[in-house]
Amino acid sequence: MLAAYHRGDIIVAIDATMGSLADIGAIKLAEGGLRPAGAFRRRSAKLGDVGVMAIVGEREGDMLLQLKVADERFVEKMAEEVFRIAEEACRKV
Repeated sequence: MLAAYHRGDIIVAIDATMGSLADIGAIKLAEGGLRPAGAFRRRSAKLGDVGVMAIVGEREGDMLLQLKVADERFVEKMAEEVFRIAEEACRKV
């Protein structure tokens, strides 16, 4: 559906996700978009042309539970930072 409405546009997918302990707090880019539902350990089709991942917890054990119990203030801070970066990038395009 996105492709139908945004033919020729660059689609940026943004997600909070899990990563290594050393990467918590990092914002990473991925060419080719993102696979949603990683915390559910499902394999789904990639979304977007570019992926932006805010690493909010460690990829270990029950990742869905980790997302649910993540520090809300930390996740909000990460979301604000991703928004700030995306807004700045859009101004430059």
